[in-house]
Amino acid sequence: MQKHHFERTAPVIPLDDWDNYYYTNDFDLSVTLLCKEFNLVSIEAERGGKKIFIFEKTKGIGAVIDGFWSNDVTVRPLEYANARKNLKSRLYAMTKQY
Repeated sequence: MQKHHFERTAPVIPLDDWDNYYYTNDFDLSVTLLCKEFNLVSIEAERGGKKIFIFEKTKGIGAVIDGFWSNDVTVRPLEYANARKNLKSRLYAMTKQY
C-alpha cells in the first residue's frame, strides 16, 4: 500500500489588515459574532496562551460589536451555548499534540 503525502496549506492572514479583518481576543464576543453568522477566518496564538480571533470584516459587524459592548445584542441561548462549545473544542484541538 502506497502512502500519500498531502500538504495542507492555509492562507496566511496578516495581523494588521484592519480594513478587511476584525481582530479580537474576547472569547464571548467571538461566540456572539459566530451566532450572528460572521465568518471566523482564523485563530492565531499569542504569547502567553491567549488567542486572537480573526473575523472577516463584512457589512454589519461593527453594529454587532457595538451592540455586544453596550449589552444590546440578541442571540438565541441554545445557539450561543452550541457555538461556545464548538469554539472551545477548536481551541482545545489547537493545543493538542497529535
